[in-house]
Amino acid sequence: MMKNSTSPAARAKRTKCLSALVPQCLLLIALGAPAAEPEGKWKPAYENDPAVAKQLEALGDNTALTLPVKVLGLEGGHEKNGWLKDGPFTRGYCMKMAYAPDRKTAFYCGQDHNLPHYNDAWEFHLGSASWHCLSNPDGGDTGVYWRNMMVNVFGRNGKGMEPDEKKREELRAKLKEYMEKTVRLKDGYLQTVTNGGPVFAWHTWDGLSYDPSTGRMYWAVLDDDGVMKEYLKSYCTITGADFAALEKDLKPGMGLWSFDPGTKKWARWSGTGPHPRMRGMGGSFTYIPDLKKTVWYVAAFNVSPADCQMWIYDAVADKWEDMKPKGDWGRKESPGSEAQMAYSPKHKKIVAVVGKDTFVYDFATNAWSKACTEEGQHASDSRSVFAYDSASDVFLLYNAPKGEWDKARDLRAFDLKTLKWEKLAPQGAAVPTDCRKGYYDPEHNALVIAGQGPVWVYRYKKTTPPAPQGK
Repeated sequence: MMKNSTSPAARAKRTKCLSALVPQCLLLIALGAPAAEPEGKWKPAYENDPAVAKQLEALGDNTALTLPVKVLGLEGGHEKNGWLKDGPFTRGYCMKMAYAPDRKTAFYCGQDHNLPHYNDAWEFHLGSASWHCLSNPDGGDTGVYWRNMMVNVFGRNGKGMEPDEKKREELRAKLKEYMEKTVRLKDGYLQTVTNGGPVFAWHTWDGLSYDPSTGRMYWAVLDDDGVMKEYLKSYCTITGADFAALEKDLKPGMGLWSFDPGTKKWARWSGTGPHPRMRGMGGSFTYIPDLKKTVWYVAAFNVSPADCQMWIYDAVADKWEDMKPKGDWGRKESPGSEAQMAYSPKHKKIVAVVGKDTFVYDFATNAWSKACTEEGQHASDSRSVFAYDSASDVFLLYNAPKGEWDKARDLRAFDLKTLKWEKLAPQGAAVPTDCRKGYYDPEHNALVIAGQGPVWVYRYKKTTPPAPQGK
């Protein structure tokens, strides 16, 4: 028998290299299995309306229609709230609705760039054309208190403080009353008292997802432990509570919140194991049904230090893994901040769009690449909707052709096989303009674009049932 002449150092290096490949090999093995519809935690949440179902069934190729909607679940005066009574208004930088395959609905939440700031939670059911408010805004418009009044009382960067001392003290008294009534420290973090939600949150950007294995919606709020500590300081300053005593009750975690439609409560992620920083703005949270895991991607230079990471999350095991992809974090070959992403189980790839550019992440190579640049296209998590049409194997973009601040919209389709875009001219109802949220509904093979009031529903192509097999 020949002796192994490899040196101990060389063998150690080879072992280290092989160990590094193990996680990626396990990913590929899992992705190689046939993609099955996730069983999920919940049963379908609502019955289809026969009249709505009939219209959806009749929808032809490249054709759109509009459907009036019902709005259910509002209470406490919000039935007359102009921001909510016709369905949740589309919040700035919150264009994504997260589809729940077990419930046959799509979840929505998020904060506007300006007022109001709500921590409400919604789901939309296309089969009955109905919005359901699962949790009304808790603490009202939190931006009025945590942002506006705070600045009026304390100032920010030497500006904004109310000059009249008497008025300033009146505002401070209102803040104290609000904090004591609506905010508490529980489970290791500050939360609102009724739905346990964020006391002051930001946009979703593309950081919204749903995991059928846990039956929860996930929102990358980005209030990391440093932010939570500052919130607690403000709370204690206003209420007179002992910060040093309460700080001991804060638990380590990160700015990922989840919503349980069963309990109608929010919860913030807590833990000490390896996990992403989750602080950079404009990241994406994308569910991968083959793996029953969710990918977090961010390439953000809008915080210091920059936040550039790609992790994958197993929500059932509550375990994160750093994917360490090949890419340049938004420079040339991979998407930057404020991209929108969608996954194709057929191709085992994620497609990302931002501005004129389209990028592809391949699980087989753990690498990003730039697919193309398309003139007249402007994808943005502040104005467009991007989703994968699994029935036709195309990615659909509700596009802002003249830039994110113009109201013009058109519709485009991307083919991952050819890496080319097609500008569509839908028949039927015209493509709606302005800022709207949306998702693809595989149950009804339709792209849904929702503002307030009627929703716009589009079908790229009807699916043809397979021909009966001979005996």
